[in-house]
Amino acid sequence: MSKKSATDVPGPLCPLLLDEPLPWQAIKSTQDDPEAALRVETLVNSVAYQRADQDTQFLGNNDVRGARIQLDYLKPELHLRAQGIKHTIVVFGSTRLLEPAAAERKVLTLETALAHDPANSELARRLSIAKRVQEKSVYYEM
Repeated sequence: MSKKSATDVPGPLCPLLLDEPLPWQAIKSTQDDPEAALRVETLVNSVAYQRADQDTQFLGNNDVRGARIQLDYLKPELHLRAQGIKHTIVVFGSTRLLEPAAAERKVLTLETALAHDPANSELARRLSIAKRVQEKSVYYEM
């Protein structure tokens, strides 16, 4: 058996082998800190402690937009892969493009509303947009 020298440093203890929890593994007693349990509960229930992928307010933040876009591409990719689909063609289109009949109805609705309130600049702006969308509605079927 070899002698231990003064320079030997013991390795860290395995917390699972200890009979008593380490200081950071248990809440302080109310005798030592009467508000410790309340602080731990407040921390655990705070938004900052919530997992990022379950925090919808965090995920909706503009700074996380890049990650959301990546997830928007990854999710269908994984579903397609699970179905054995290896190759796809992606077609990008406008979300504003309407079927011709729907575009026409929107223009007529806005024209009627503007006729009842001719000074409404917001209605005039929306009608102008609706007319441009109606012009492009011929491409809907394409």
